[in-house]
This record gives sequence, structure tokens and C-alpha cells, in this order.
Amino acid sequence: MPYNNLTLSSSNGDIVITVYLPNGVDAGANSPDNLYYYSSRFEHGSMIGNIQIRRPQSSSTSNDDDDAAQAPSPPQYHTLYGTNLWRIPHNSNWPESGVGLASEFGVGDEGDFCYYRCGWSQASDITNGVLGYKRARAGEAFLKVGVGALIKGTCPACDSTEDYKFNSPYMFAEPPQWKLTKLSKRGGGSSSGGANSIYGITLEHQAALRPEHGYKLQKQMVLVQDNVLEVTTTLTNLGTLPFSTVWYSHNFFSCDDRAVGPGYAVDMDLTLQNDRASDDHYIDQLYSEPGTWSWSTPLLEYGRIVAARAADVVFGSSDYEDGNTRNIRVEMDRTVDPGIRIKSEFVPQPNSQGAFVLEACRTRIQNTFRMNTPQENKFDMYAYNLYLERGTFSPEPQMLFHFAAGGTKSWTQ
Repeated sequence: MPYNNLTLSSSNGDIVITVYLPNGVDAGANSPDNLYYYSSRFEHGSMIGNIQIRRPQSSSTSNDDDDAAQAPSPPQYHTLYGTNLWRIPHNSNWPESGVGLASEFGVGDEGDFCYYRCGWSQASDITNGVLGYKRARAGEAFLKVGVGALIKGTCPACDSTEDYKFNSPYMFAEPPQWKLTKLSKRGGGSSSGGANSIYGITLEHQAALRPEHGYKLQKQMVLVQDNVLEVTTTLTNLGTLPFSTVWYSHNFFSCDDRAVGPGYAVDMDLTLQNDRASDDHYIDQLYSEPGTWSWSTPLLEYGRIVAARAADVVFGSSDYEDGNTRNIRVEMDRTVDPGIRIKSEFVPQPNSQGAFVLEACRTRIQNTFRMNTPQENKFDMYAYNLYLERGTFSPEPQMLFHFAAGGTKSWTQ
């Protein structure tokens, strides 16, 4: 069905991006039936997918003088981060049913809080993207950052333990409301109306629960160049209590509706020693797979970890001066079978800032991150995971943020 959306288009037509809109931005789309995502896990303002990128046009070798024969063929596009492979048939109310750059405040795991030795930095008191959960009783409201006010105890997987279930749908205490502003012309200017094809938008949403808990979230998506999309997230703590939380983009990546398999690869802002890349014991020490044999399948049954090619992107690290240090590259050797899930968690690497380059159908797309908050020029990395299924090839660098009462952080991917 035609879910409520708009498109961002480059000036030369080389890239067209679909943004699926959240509740409240269109009076005709306030029914969940019209919304691509209306569940309780991912930020509702982060549904960016179906990215169309023009393929290079091959030159004609025909000697036919017929004008029709010489006319250029219609533009052909690769479709990245598509909607035809992941969780089909689509269910807007299911927590996993995100698209593309769908992001989450939280770690993508069960429980509402990590108290001690959490993540790469071994931090303490990290919330799983939820505020006021412990204090709330069953039937009372708590906040999920980027989602809104939810009702504790209403998810199908909820039980007497009262643990937060990140991947089970909670009922809303009230419908989340978002505000849309369209950036309708280059060089400045904005509008809340106008044409449907634009180069940037801002989405804003806020929620509060007593004086202690509240947040304001802004998502700005702008085609800053004809081939560069920037997504800036700005979060403000509106409550009187500080909190710390993790954020990541799931990156539901696929290309041209091809199942994940040979031709898919990722170069990550993680390093290995090139002269030890064929040492199985050394490779095993670079990552772990805690879900293996319970729900996850080992990565090496379908792919391999190798050293990235020396000519490929090096993510700005001085570690490469010795000529032996390379980025970690994961390449797929065979197509992932239906029902298979793979999750690899890489060991801490203090110089990583989460960058990666995805590759499929002879197309490469780079993703980098930067902090925009004054006096902060480096992310506090919480984890760097890789999640695979037949319908998604998902690098998941996770960042940790600390918010004082009234504090604001801003970052761009």
C-alpha cells in the first residue's frame, strides 16, 4: 500500500531517497494504516530507505543512424535499502519492521538498564533507550526515546519479571506527534508546504513523563551534495534527571532486492594485521558470537573475514603508517538461507569511530559519523556489531551518550 512518504532528490537526478513519515505530520495520515512504521522499537523519524542511485550509462556502439536507435535509454537505478526483502509481508506495528537507516536509542537487546561494566568502555548505569521504566507499574506509562510514551506490561512477550522487551510491541499511552518542515530550495529557505520532491526536511518530536523524564528529538535529512545525504540527530534531555543511553542505526541494507550472498561485503572502521589475516586463531580473537547455537549461526558458515584491500578507504587512522594494518573486511561466500540469523560482536578498538563502506551489485556506499556538539569531537563507542539475514546486511556501530538535565547532543551520519 502507499505509505505516507516524501522524496529527497538531487539536482541532477542521480539519487532519489524515500523518507517514510511519522504520525502527526499529515492530517490524512494519522491512522497507523498509512504509516510505514508505527511500533515501539525504532525512532519513528528515521525511516529512510528505497534509495535510488543512477547506474553509470554504457556508451552506445551501434552504427545505426536511426534517431530512435541513437536515443539514450531511460535512466536505470540501483535500489539500496529496499523494502522487498525484510520482514515480508510488511507489518507497520511489528518492532522489527524498520527500513533503511532506521535507528534506535538502546542496544537492541532485552532489559531496561545495564548497571555495571557496560559496553566497550565498561560504563555504568546505561538505560536501554527507556526513561521511567523501573518506576512505572504495569499499566502505567514510560518513555522510549524516539518512539514516545508506551504502557508497561502491554507487550505480547511481557511477563511477571517486568523486564523490558525491546522486540515485542508495546501499546502507546498516547499517539506520538511529529512536526515536519520541508527545506524546499537550495541556499536557504524552508516551508511546511510546497512540492513533494525536495532536498531536505526536519522532523521534530518530544515527549515528557513527570518532571524527571522528557526529551526533544530533531532529525534533519539533507542532500548536501548530489551524492551525499547527511542525517543529523539532535537530542535534548527535558527532564530533571540525567541519563545515559546508546544509539545506533540498524542499516537494513540490500541492493536490487538480491538476497544477501556473494557480492555483498563491508569494510569497517576496525583493524587487523594483514600478515595474520590467514591465521584462523587470530581472526577468532577479533570478534565473538554469543548467540551461536541458541539463535545465531556462525558468520564463517556463510562468509569470511579478510584484510581490506590497501587501495580501499582508510578511515583516517594513524595506525596505518606501518603498512601492515588494514581495515577489517567481511565478504559473503554463499547466499544466506531463509531463517538464518547471524550476529557478530567485534572486540573493543579504541580508535574506531563507527565508519564503514557497504558493497553490493558493484555499488559502494560509505557511512561516516561526526559529533556536532561543542568540545566533543569523538564518539564514545559502545559496541560494533554485524547482523545478517537473507534480507539485510547490517553493520551496527553503537555510540554511547551522556545527557545532563537540560543537556543537548548532536551528531551526523
